[in-house]
Amino acid sequence: MPVLSYIQTMKWDKKTSGLVLFLASFSFIGLILVQILLLGQALRHRVEIFDRHVNSALSSIVQKLETRDMLKRIIRMSVEVDSTGDYNTTTMHIMEQDETSDRKKFVLKNSRQFKSNVQIDSNKIILHLRTTRHIKLIQLDEKKTELKTAFEARLKAGIHEIPIDHLTHESVTHFNLMIDGVAYPFYLDKSSPGRLVIDPELDQTRRALLDKVIEQYMVFEPIPLEERIGITVLDSIVHTTLQESGIKARCVYGIVALQNDSLIYVSQDVDRKPFRGSTHRTLLFPHDAFVESNELILYFPDQKRAVLIPLLAFAGITCILLSAIIASFVIVIRSIRMQKSLAKRLVDFINNMTHEFKTPLSTIAIAGESIKASATALNEQRLVKYGSIIRDESARMQRQVDKILDMADLERGKFELNIEPVDIHRLVDKTVDHFRIAAEKQNVIITTDYSAEINTVNIDSIHMMNCLFNLLDNAIKYSKGHRKIHVYTRKNDHYMQLSVQDNGIGLRPEEQKRVFEKYYRVPTGNVHNVKGLGLGLSYVKFIVEAHGGYVKVDSELDKYSIFSIFLPIQTNGVEN
Repeated sequence: MPVLSYIQTMKWDKKTSGLVLFLASFSFIGLILVQILLLGQALRHRVEIFDRHVNSALSSIVQKLETRDMLKRIIRMSVEVDSTGDYNTTTMHIMEQDETSDRKKFVLKNSRQFKSNVQIDSNKIILHLRTTRHIKLIQLDEKKTELKTAFEARLKAGIHEIPIDHLTHESVTHFNLMIDGVAYPFYLDKSSPGRLVIDPELDQTRRALLDKVIEQYMVFEPIPLEERIGITVLDSIVHTTLQESGIKARCVYGIVALQNDSLIYVSQDVDRKPFRGSTHRTLLFPHDAFVESNELILYFPDQKRAVLIPLLAFAGITCILLSAIIASFVIVIRSIRMQKSLAKRLVDFINNMTHEFKTPLSTIAIAGESIKASATALNEQRLVKYGSIIRDESARMQRQVDKILDMADLERGKFELNIEPVDIHRLVDKTVDHFRIAAEKQNVIITTDYSAEINTVNIDSIHMMNCLFNLLDNAIKYSKGHRKIHVYTRKNDHYMQLSVQDNGIGLRPEEQKRVFEKYYRVPTGNVHNVKGLGLGLSYVKFIVEAHGGYVKVDSELDKYSIFSIFLPIQTNGVEN
């Protein structure tokens, strides 16, 4: 009943563990996918940040270049009034930066005088136009409310006169002269009949400057790009701005003319195709109205590495944590399976142990009852026979108890090896002689072959005899047909090989891997007509490894099994 209950429990546990395994696997796969998505989002975010910083740096570079270009050619204009109060002369002072000085200062280069575009006489307005302009003359009342348009036309470049003598005799005293939207107000001075005066509220200097700037854009010849931008200055501005923006990736920059798509300059020799395909580009001097447009291009050959390097630590930590979780999961699952397997073997061990003790106890009980029932009728010979049975069965139980206790002591480490030089061949003979009588009763032939040149090894003779005892006991139990057991020794490199070969049922490959595990018995071994607790071979492995050796099994199903012990050979107290 306990075994049946255990089997039913194991079936339920198998379903439960399968469900747990599925849920855990699903969770791990989901966790991995989430981490991959997070890494992808982090990568995209890093790319966006990098692009944003580069674009900001590009804008700053262009702004610095444009500011520098403007500062190199500061134009200061002022309207100078002559002694007659005539606003007809404009003086232009041209300043340039002193490149020889460490300080950023500007010096006067030269001065030029220009005639103003507008000259007002008592009876006419004289216009000096360099380009075609839209002219409009508006009459105002004293409250400066617009009355009518006295003149409006689009005049070509040249000198033009607009007569106003017919207007000054009217009641209208205020006028607005509009040149492309720029107003020049003037009025009739009543204290001096017939004299027109520029409105003092007009900021004539600002208007004249605006007029000159417009003319400069419209008429002046553009300055060559190489004169506006120095390569050394450009290199300094680019690298300084990138450093200020926190961009440490290697940068290749260049200038491309948009008109013919030609490369004007490139800072380093790189593959032109990815350079031209860079998305990090902007116009140079974007506020120039009538000059050829050029683009400044920034190209980062190591952009991917620059973006990925900050993520490597995060990705590495993520991988380590995921690996740790997966490893823990695998270890837990393996531990659960091992515990289930161990529990099953423990149940088999208990059942086998129960059988091992039940049989001798029953025999002892029967012998005791026989002695008790006919104590007076028993002769001495039968009494001795019953006594021998009780003694043998008691000894059998004692051996089983000792084996269990020995394994418990070995697992707790509560044992000591009494290492001393031992003649291994004599030890084998002694153990074989102990089995020979029992083997002959079961028609088992035991043969020996000592081919090892060296017969002395440093071992604990008691424990090693128990190991050989277990191997011979298994060989006898699992032999079949013409039952023959062969015990032999060999020198194998630096080891003494002690092997026990039988022609028994053999072992499958998967059984050979587990045969030295505690409580493990091959399936046929769980049948109670084959005695044993599943502790013998695990004891052998433990003791041999404690001697610094190892065990090995070679078997073929239904043909043979060879269990070998390899013990290190020592010469002059030094292990080979």
